[in-house]
Order: sequence, then structure tokens, then C-alpha cells
Amino acid sequence: MQGVGSDEQKVLVLAATNTPYALDQAIRRRFDKRIYIPLPDLKARQHMFKVHLGDTPHNLTESDFEHLAHKTEGFSGSDIAVCVKGILFEPVRQTRDAKFFKKNSSDMWVPCKPTERGAFQVTL
Repeated sequence: MQGVGSDEQKVLVLAATNTPYALDQAIRRRFDKRIYIPLPDLKARQHMFKVHLGDTPHNLTESDFEHLAHKTEGFSGSDIAVCVKGILFEPVRQTRDAKFFKKNSSDMWVPCKPTERGAFQVTL
């Protein structure tokens, strides 16, 4: 905290996501105003999944988004962003770890099991 408030602005914003209660008691005591921002509700979480997916092609329906929102009760916006980001990288992980590939109907190579018809052994 040394040097804080040494200018004429007299405004300091300290933000803690997910666990503001974990801040040191001495630091919390120094702030006159505290603003609590609650975790997102069901509709907000549903919308966050759509926002974080962005333009990524998917086949999720409205009921899928609603199901995801129900499953993520207690998640923060940051938690949902991490969740979506992890899922978006899953095809990359599968492709990186695959040892067998086959051509799909779009003539693209996709990971497959070694026993599948047309399986070709190769690694990236």
C-alpha cells in the first residue's frame, strides 16, 4: 500500500474476483466503500456461454444453453469463460494426441480409432 494515494486523485479501486473475502483484513479495513457484485443468475450464465462461444460453429440449442446454465450454478463470469475456452481447445488436444486419422465426408482428416475403416497411422 506504500505510495497509494500520494497523488490528488484520491480514488483507488481494488477488485478481487471470486474470493474478495480472502483479502487481508488490514487491506479491507482501509476501504470506506465496498460494492458487492453477486454471481450471475441463470439467464446471465446462459447468455455468457453464447458470448464466449462467439462465432464458433456449434450445434447447441437453447435448451442446451439452459442446461449448461443450470449446471454452472455458483460459477462466476470468469469461471464460465475458462470453461468455454477449455472446451474450445478440446479438438486441438484430440488432434495433437491422436495417432490414427481417417477422411470424413468433407474430405478432411479427423482423429479416429485404429480399428476404424480407412484409419491411417500418422502423428502431427
